[in-house]
Amino acid sequence: MDGNGWDLRQGLRGMTFRWLTRMMLGLVLGLLLTLVSCGGRSSDLGAGVGAGANVSSPKGLDAERGTAPVFADAAVADPALMSQAQREVGSSTMTAPRVDSDRLLESLQRLQALQAARFTAAQLAATRDFLTGSLLSLGWQVESHGFSTGTNLIATWPDGASDERRESGKKLLIGAHYDTVAGSPGADDNGTGVAALLEIARLYGATESAQDLMLVFFDQEEQGLAGSLALATPLRVAGLRGAVILEMLGATCDEAGCQQYPPGIDPQVLRDSSGQPLGGDGGDRGDFIAVIGDAEHPELLEAFDRSGESQPVGEEGSDMASSLPPLLTLPIPFKGLLTPDVMRSDHAPFWLQGLGAVMVTDTANLRNPHYHRASDRLDTLNPEFFQGVVQRVVNAIAELTN
Repeated sequence: MDGNGWDLRQGLRGMTFRWLTRMMLGLVLGLLLTLVSCGGRSSDLGAGVGAGANVSSPKGLDAERGTAPVFADAAVADPALMSQAQREVGSSTMTAPRVDSDRLLESLQRLQALQAARFTAAQLAATRDFLTGSLLSLGWQVESHGFSTGTNLIATWPDGASDERRESGKKLLIGAHYDTVAGSPGADDNGTGVAALLEIARLYGATESAQDLMLVFFDQEEQGLAGSLALATPLRVAGLRGAVILEMLGATCDEAGCQQYPPGIDPQVLRDSSGQPLGGDGGDRGDFIAVIGDAEHPELLEAFDRSGESQPVGEEGSDMASSLPPLLTLPIPFKGLLTPDVMRSDHAPFWLQGLGAVMVTDTANLRNPHYHRASDRLDTLNPEFFQGVVQRVVNAIAELTN
């Protein structure tokens, strides 16, 4: 995660007048939606536009209570890939593959063993070679997307989609940055995101859903989000239906007061789906994963809201629902322009291009004392938490691609 915050001037530099106009219209529309929702008339607004468009109900914001939604308790998919663990959604069935914890941790260990950091040109090139080889061995095709200061890797499944899927066209981008700051091994930031993305490549490769995915390994996130700014062009965004950005997924903290929050967020009001306080009695313990999304596109947050509704049984018959960590969703209005602290990762450029995007994060320096330090090592992570987080992401992807 970019520790310096994102410079809005850098993001706006070179943008066209048309883009700025579209952004301002989006801000005005967001304000109107907020005012209508606060006035208790959100259902009237939905009725007004529903006749002319296919509009998702804004469940990302709880219109009745006026609060952010909370997560349903956890679930993990069945051990067999795309297996029997199923949840009925109307007349359809959602299936999700199960994360292999040993394989997930092996990927992270192999990544961390490559280099002391992923900062210099040589370190980044060696990391790209490792990622490219891994993806090709799984059957994905890999495009190197170069820009002035680095290289993104874009993985897509070779074209073999049915006519129906080909006509639908747009892909769901799942992304994670692979660079680190100088001198940091970056186990949490962002080795966990990279390992999670490799596991997603393994789980979804050769499935029908692979056609709906674009997997992106971003470069130079730590240098002003340069890689995602280079990729989030109007032409690229036009081919996407949304973006899920994986940003630090493996750290927890248990001491009182170890979990901090951005200004304006009161931890005392945060609750999980059972009504229990989030992060301990005072909200000050880091045992949850956060999903931060733009309020204008609630469908991505909704998918994470539903990521724990099914309760499959583990390989040996034990109930594995408790292995998924509590999960907090935060819908952010006005594309984050009023809350710059939530714009420090690769989702931000997509927000400013009008694309729905979420960042999945363990809250970085608000919890992890090893953030951007030489001590950001594997032995500081919580493996069970990490696996549970990745399973929630996998479940949400299944929801979004079914």
